[in-house]
Amino acid sequence: MPEPNPKQPPDRPTLTADQIAAERRRGRIAGIAAMGAVALVLASSVWSQSVDSDDTGNRPTIGRQPAGVAGERALDSAERQLEQASKRTSKKGKSTRDKKANAPTEAEAKKNKDDVEEQKDRVDGLANVNEHNDTFIYVAVLLSLGLTLLAVPFLHIFRATRARRPETIVALGVAAVAGPLALATSTVVRAFGLRDVARDFAALSFPDLQSASDKAEDLAKGGMFEIATALAFAGVIATLFWLVKCNYDALSVGLLPRVIGILGIGLPLVFFVVPPIAIFWLLALGGLSLGLWPGRMPPAWSEGRAIPWPKRQPRGGGPKPPDELGGERNGEVAAADPGVKDAGDDDSVQQPHTQPRKRKRRR
Repeated sequence: MPEPNPKQPPDRPTLTADQIAAERRRGRIAGIAAMGAVALVLASSVWSQSVDSDDTGNRPTIGRQPAGVAGERALDSAERQLEQASKRTSKKGKSTRDKKANAPTEAEAKKNKDDVEEQKDRVDGLANVNEHNDTFIYVAVLLSLGLTLLAVPFLHIFRATRARRPETIVALGVAAVAGPLALATSTVVRAFGLRDVARDFAALSFPDLQSASDKAEDLAKGGMFEIATALAFAGVIATLFWLVKCNYDALSVGLLPRVIGILGIGLPLVFFVVPPIAIFWLLALGGLSLGLWPGRMPPAWSEGRAIPWPKRQPRGGGPKPPDELGGERNGEVAAADPGVKDAGDDDSVQQPHTQPRKRKRRR
């Protein structure tokens, strides 16, 4: 870890020993909350994945058949059509329509198969919620608790940054709390809304898979879902704003190591590529709040003031200070070799070398 810049602007505040001690106590709470948030989010994810889809009869009927059976048959029929269209294409060398059988082309058969898969997933998803409605609610509550706990470390980092950088905007503190709370509330509202919709959906009958899918899509556009969508949107915007701005400010005062600060700033983009990186970043933030960090903690925490990280010199070096160039700050050139003395010393003035006079020989 590079050494922070010890130079401190005169207008930067410095925390007292009591304030630093209080900040450490809050840090322990924030670190535990961050670890708890990771545990709850992972537990809810594992729990939701472990729920098997078993047809218990609490599903809508499609053509006098359970929705699961009707969906599988519709998907099998679409796959057979695609297979037949592929065979016709391989024989004729191009995708053509069989006019006698009125069979679709390969592209049409593939699109039909994709549509059937989407319709089947939509119907099965709502039916699964009704079959496991209690588990679905428990998972949503568990996830919402984990999201709520995120507000504690977020607020701790904001307060520590603002204590060392007073110009940090107060809106970051609002976003630190409002973002996670909005996401948690939207999760619970959506879960209860889906439970009620799934219960009504399971009591219906439909002539085909497409009509069942259309009904499921219409039911998912009720008032509660609009509220949940609005809350989720507001929570995402507030959380993204906090991640980018607060990580940048905390990095500028030396509270976060470079790798954690830069990762937090880029987390909104990196998350969509490598989702587990968010868990790693949150664990690192929790360890930093607890004072558990490999190597030395950033000195800005213990000193109670802003200690920015030094700027990295470009490769190949830039203009070097006079001491490194061999010169003195007043412009005098230092001696290049210990054997050479300064020009100002009396002993250092070399006398011009003169040849000894030759004596005349006496004859």
